Amino acid sequence: METAKNEVKVGLFVLAGIIILSISVLLLGGDQVFFKNYISLNVKFKETQGLAKGSVVSLSGIVIGNVKRIHFDHSSDSPEISVEIAIEEAYVPLIKADSVASIKTKGALGDKYIFLSTGSTDALPIQENQTIKVSQEGDLLDIISNSGSEVKNVFEIISEIKFLMQSINENNNPKEIMSNIKETTHHLNATVIETKKFVKYLNSNTKTIKKLDSILDKIDNGQGTLGALVNDPVIHRKLVKLLGGNPNTKFLKPLIRKTIESHDKSLKDKR
Repeated sequence: METAKNEVKVGLFVLAGIIILSISVLLLGGDQVFFKNYISLNVKFKETQGLAKGSVVSLSGIVIGNVKRIHFDHSSDSPEISVEIAIEEAYVPLIKADSVASIKTKGALGDKYIFLSTGSTDALPIQENQTIKVSQEGDLLDIISNSGSEVKNVFEIISEIKFLMQSINENNNPKEIMSNIKETTHHLNATVIETKKFVKYLNSNTKTIKKLDSILDKIDNGQGTLGALVNDPVIHRKLVKLLGGNPNTKFLKPLIRKTIESHDKSLKDKR
């Protein structure tokens, strides 16, 4: 009889230990926590993309609940998947009427979860059993899966870049390239030095340049002998006619020279 009582006591003690251990596990881990109030909200997706019962519900990155139920909704013409989620009551005021829900991927294993946005501050808080709007934007993995051809092009570009870098690095090409760049830089430096010398020479001979510019202006304006020859075609034609291969032109050269000198003297007297 005493043995039976001891066995009962041991059994009760083990049962109490199991209950305490279970409660501790539920309190310290898991996605849902006991002793908290929850409200139910609904989200309707066209596809759940691997979402399952018990999946996490996140509000701007903070876990606030879990998925309670997933089922088909035949109330509309095109059947949708209705997802019922349980949200901690303390976070409900942060979920607004214009908040949106989307399915995202968590971790390297690709676990799916529901991501909720907080919505605008001036919008009304959502009520129990209301349906949250769904965002049409997917996460990174969805974009990659829906853009297969574009992703293929990206990998092809990466392969081409890799091939280019291998071609550049083979046969000691980088050393040769750097040597050519160094030589080109040396020539550029020499050119810059020569250019500076030329500019310095021009700056130190501004008087000569101004004098040359003045002479050219006079010629362009028809002043002096050269100006008259350059700007007056009549004189040119007369010279060609007089000097054009006639043996007698040797007697006319002194006369022409004297005429030019007289013309220059008259111009000086006018000044």
